[in-house]
Amino acid sequence: MIDDAERLQALRASGLLDKDTAARLDHLAFAAARLVLADVAQINAVDHETTYTVVGWPPGVWPDKPARLTGCWEIIRLGRPLIVNDANTHPITCNLPWVPIMQSYLGVPVFFDTHVVGSVCVLSAEPRTWKSMEICALEGVARLVGMSLEDAPLRS
Repeated sequence: MIDDAERLQALRASGLLDKDTAARLDHLAFAAARLVLADVAQINAVDHETTYTVVGWPPGVWPDKPARLTGCWEIIRLGRPLIVNDANTHPITCNLPWVPIMQSYLGVPVFFDTHVVGSVCVLSAEPRTWKSMEICALEGVARLVGMSLEDAPLRS
């Protein structure tokens, strides 16, 4: 569950919210965008109320967002990918503020110590049907993010 104490402790321990970690993950956001030819890619950390974009492509300032206003909320809650071919008609995304700009969304969980601590997501300006190969590619990027977190020094 999204506000589970063990999951939140794993998020803190993962280092996903640290600036040094973000610098190490920058190339993975770019890889995610290019692998599936998406307009935007983000690596996010999600606590019980906020989605923090740790790093994104294209580079820039990515503001923190209330978790319930992102697809990440559902990824954390369900622990599995969220596949949205047309954000305008999907029940989870149709009322979210980013839908007029980005109309398709694919997000997969990032795991640390068996807990879902964040997500890797890609968005495109037009509706599109995400292919199974693209979903697998994004899951591969999420595993690389998780492995980078595991390799980093543990925090308490």
